[in-house]
Amino acid sequence: MKSFRVLLLSVLFCFFLGGSTYSQGGIRFDQMSIKAGISKAKEKGKFLFVDTYAVWCIPCKKMKRVFQDKDVGAYFNDHYINIKINMDGPNGKKTYSDYDVVFLPTMMIFDQEGRIKYKTDKLLTAQELLNIGVQANVEGVYLGNNASQIISTPFQKTATATPTPKAEPAEIVTAPKKKQEPKVESNSSERIVQVLGANDVMPPEVLYQEAYYQMQRMDDSHGDAAIAYLKTQDDWNSEKNVKFIYDFVETTNSMLFDYIKDNRDHVARIVGEKELAHSLDILVNQRIYQGFPRPDLKEAIELYTLVDENTAEQHAFQYYLNRMQQEQNKEGYLAAVDKYINTVSPNDHSIMHKASEVYTSMEYDEEVWGDYRDLVKKAIKINPTIAEYHVTLSKLYLMKDDRRNAKKAILEAQEIMNETNADLDSEITAILEKISKS
Repeated sequence: MKSFRVLLLSVLFCFFLGGSTYSQGGIRFDQMSIKAGISKAKEKGKFLFVDTYAVWCIPCKKMKRVFQDKDVGAYFNDHYINIKINMDGPNGKKTYSDYDVVFLPTMMIFDQEGRIKYKTDKLLTAQELLNIGVQANVEGVYLGNNASQIISTPFQKTATATPTPKAEPAEIVTAPKKKQEPKVESNSSERIVQVLGANDVMPPEVLYQEAYYQMQRMDDSHGDAAIAYLKTQDDWNSEKNVKFIYDFVETTNSMLFDYIKDNRDHVARIVGEKELAHSLDILVNQRIYQGFPRPDLKEAIELYTLVDENTAEQHAFQYYLNRMQQEQNKEGYLAAVDKYINTVSPNDHSIMHKASEVYTSMEYDEEVWGDYRDLVKKAIKINPTIAEYHVTLSKLYLMKDDRRNAKKAILEAQEIMNETNADLDSEITAILEKISKS
């Protein structure tokens, strides 16, 4: 361990002294599958760094700025093969299933045999990523999720880690020839020593302590350890078990979260309503904005209901409409708007206008044209002082080659337009020119 620290310090020292000799850009990524990336890494004698992302993922955009750091780019371009995987692209589905990608962005480092040296879905600073890159760039070193635990063997496909535990670890020693009764200390701050026979099953209390131990190590095995303990419990409703579940839940896609969802009031009485609401808010928003695959509208409503029943549908539709726009799914967007206006917010004039504007960018359909004309007219009736609404109405009339009404609408837009809206002024001019040439 001492030699590794010396190596790490010397590498960092040399890197920062010689940083100016590296490329000034960020990490240069290739687009390929993990299998192809591992093959290339083996050929080049390097390790593989993988970033998984999606165009809709806001945290991915934050990490993109980190990847553009010149020091990070210099080190990773020199020492790693770097690839990006669009999780909505052709390699996304296999990456999701093979490597348990739950949240985006998930970053991984692989050795040349395809074993995971490091994996996290936590946002990192440039310095954190650089430190991780240096630490992982050593043969035989495999890092825990927080990159502070060095493990001698690679870990398996796993999920992300959770906050610091409340109990101290359990130390397990096995003696295959002779079976002895377990010795469990009453004070949880003391180590637990369990001597087992070859076919013995750990007692529940040992599994309980082992789960917290694995959480503390953050080597990504604590989730399995938690499930192993809970499988020994007939009553999950006890105060001890509810607090245990609350400590270990880290994703909405788990039986622990399902338990909390189905027993929300009971859990709130034990851990506190304020604390539970805060944790649910984090888990729900993590699922909504980082989860993969993306939740549909029904799931989004169910999730937001756990946070606040009164605003659940409003927030769920906002998420889903934004998703349809990001995916450029115009038909899906218009269908969602129709449901939103009819069931949630019948007077949301900005959404009415947006839907009508989206329709003007699509192929003319006489059967539904009148619906969007009426929709933008309703938006204008609710708020007649927004020039953009009249511009969109003019575009709708032009779709039907109704120049008279198109001109009337665009002149109304021109009349109420404020002087600072230069972009709209050019659009109005273009529409007037189009009308005059028709």
